[in-house]
Amino acid sequence: MFKKLHRQMTIFSALITSGILILMAIASLVIFERGLTRNSYERFLNNGNSCVAYLETQSVLSHKWILEAKQEYGVELRILNNGKRLFFDKLNEESSSNASGENGRKSSVENMLAEAARISREEQGLDVEYTGSISLPKEVYFETADFYACTALIPKGSGVLSLVLVYPLDGLKGQIFHQRILWGGLLLIAVLALVVFSWFFTGKMLRPLEENRKRQTQFIASASHELRSPLAVILSSVQAIEADPGECRRFLSTIKSEGTDMVVGDRLSSTYFTENKRPFHNFGNSIVRGSINRLFKSDIKDIMTGYRAMSYRFVKTFPVLSRNFEIETEMTIHAIDKNMQVENVIIEYRDRPEGSESKLNTYADGFKVLKTIMRMFKNYKPLEFFSIIAAVLFVVGMAFFIPVLIHFLEVGTVNKLPTLIVSGFVIMTAIICWFSGIILSTLVNQHKQDFEFQTQMVTNRYKDLFPEEK
Repeated sequence: MFKKLHRQMTIFSALITSGILILMAIASLVIFERGLTRNSYERFLNNGNSCVAYLETQSVLSHKWILEAKQEYGVELRILNNGKRLFFDKLNEESSSNASGENGRKSSVENMLAEAARISREEQGLDVEYTGSISLPKEVYFETADFYACTALIPKGSGVLSLVLVYPLDGLKGQIFHQRILWGGLLLIAVLALVVFSWFFTGKMLRPLEENRKRQTQFIASASHELRSPLAVILSSVQAIEADPGECRRFLSTIKSEGTDMVVGDRLSSTYFTENKRPFHNFGNSIVRGSINRLFKSDIKDIMTGYRAMSYRFVKTFPVLSRNFEIETEMTIHAIDKNMQVENVIIEYRDRPEGSESKLNTYADGFKVLKTIMRMFKNYKPLEFFSIIAAVLFVVGMAFFIPVLIHFLEVGTVNKLPTLIVSGFVIMTAIICWFSGIILSTLVNQHKQDFEFQTQMVTNRYKDLFPEEK
């Protein structure tokens, strides 16, 4: 069952996270391409303005400047003097006619220049073949699917100088294509990594439940061979309570008469804080009690007390996972989570006699107890546990994402792409944690249903062993 559930959870988690990752990758790629296109167009505007400004200030055009402008700006240009082409263009035509490999490229460039002149005349209202006179320069910028273009009319004496400037987009399209290939490859690797991560992550989450199920199976197999007396657990502690047999009888009578599953000896409501001379023990008891009561919504007065009486049903359904001082914490949380009846009985506390030493290490055992509380909070209330983690991660991710979003809405570009990617992964991790909590919460509810069946078996077994107790 757990293998099939493991596969289903892996597929579900991988689909959810991969879908989110793909959407984020597409959104990031679109933003990146828009920024790249915008930067390319702005760079062309600056280059076009530089060319127009140079032509306005120069009375003699240098062939060297034209060649340098083409190479530096990556543009193709045509300059007409009163409607006539420059001698430089004629030289280029003669040289290119001798090189067969350049014919195709030259034809493509000429087509772009002619198309730019046509669009400028028909759509922008600026005829670059105009041969009259003007008093002020005119220029227009526009873009097509294949190139950016700038056309201008610049007054020169009694005539006019015409400029057609185009920037082919072949290089930009190639850069975008290679970027898409790179992002696609990285996305494929990321999806495979998410599948592997989901496999190990869901396996780790299911391992405690699988171990609990194995313990239940072992319990059912050995239930008929253990615990022949309803007072066995209580009698095992008789030597520890011989000093006050009245309290022992009070504990036993509470379990028998009120149907209580566990009676807890409450030291903290009596003389504990006045008798105990170790202040860190007082502080630690208060922290543990407050943590459990708040996390599990209970009202247990003393968590760390070892003075307890337990019913047959409690003993037979309690999975012992700890060996040291965490056992009291596990017993308490088990009783709370399974809705067992717990009674607090106030007892008198006397401090340890002088010369005796406590086995409890305040710091080491205290840390183990707190760790046990968090572990059991994760196991018993996974939705709340993972929702807290998801909320923290979501807030952190949004704290990094919102400034990037605001800058994008104001400027239209993303200047912190790594921050955007990191914030996206953090938010995606938060979503994974939340879905994990939902899945594990469903499993915990199923486990509670199985526990009710197990409890009924224990009750029937108890009635068979002790018919006089019915």
